[in-house]
Amino acid sequence: ESPEHKDINVKLGSYDIDMRPSAGSLQLIINGIRVDSLPYQSHSEPLVMIEKQGDGLSLTAPDYGIQKLYFDGITCQVEKAFWMKGKTCGVCGHQNDEKEQEYQMPDGLVAKDEESFAHSWILPDESCSGACKLQRTLVELEKPTLIDGEESKCYSRTPVLRCVKGCSPTRTTSVSTGFH
Repeated sequence: ESPEHKDINVKLGSYDIDMRPSAGSLQLIINGIRVDSLPYQSHSEPLVMIEKQGDGLSLTAPDYGIQKLYFDGITCQVEKAFWMKGKTCGVCGHQNDEKEQEYQMPDGLVAKDEESFAHSWILPDESCSGACKLQRTLVELEKPTLIDGEESKCYSRTPVLRCVKGCSPTRTTSVSTGFH
């Protein structure tokens, strides 16, 4: 599949749900078993329902706090249930109407912008077998900086996602980070 297509994995209680692009459509795998017939509905409580919607799949799991999760192979949109307000974290933010800490990264620091926040939650491909061969590394500032009259090297405060050695990016984007 093309690099812009992604897989997602959703864990809900005893459900391990994979949605992945395959041969021009989306493949649905629940607890290791491929599901070819949609809509899918769980046989017991709590209710989990997955159905085709346009070019994607729509997952509903109200007892787990998911009003709707839509995935089309490129975009994932999550609508949380109202009762989840203030109970989320991670890439979903805290959803508690407090804006200062909304872009909190996995290391506890607050990102300067949306793009840096989103990048902080991307998981590198540990196996190096997938299409996404990224790793987190500290970045050295290209120009030495004068501090108290001495040239000093500055490094990023947090690791930045970069291609592993021997790989080339298909596209790049700027990410804000602090240096020390």
